[in-house]
Amino acid sequence: MEQDQSLMNSNNAPAQLTFLCHMVNPSPSLFKMEFILSYNISTQKIEVVERDKNRKWRAGKSFVPCTSAKKLSERDFVPGRIVQLSQWKFYLIEGDEVTTEYLKEKALKEGRDFDHELSTNQNQF
Repeated sequence: MEQDQSLMNSNNAPAQLTFLCHMVNPSPSLFKMEFILSYNISTQKIEVVERDKNRKWRAGKSFVPCTSAKKLSERDFVPGRIVQLSQWKFYLIEGDEVTTEYLKEKALKEGRDFDHELSTNQNQF
């Protein structure tokens, strides 16, 4: 799931936003699992995979195959937020390096304080 910096679109956005996340109110069998959620900006599709146990940003088995996220927008994908896919809710813990840099730059261009928003979002959970 590691992103290549060259995979930027014309708006200087990465092709996808990638987050480490965990499930909200998981069943006991999923309690300690971490996942990687990827949101493809241009296709508005989401994929959730199990996180590899040995490497933080390496994908394991598919959990939610690529699915449409037309009801969501890029603004829904910020660390500290909860994203619902079907019956599952995922708490976005942190973005990978490319995602975090993109979100910081975007907030700066829009006159927002990304670090303040991040701490506010994370305090709500």
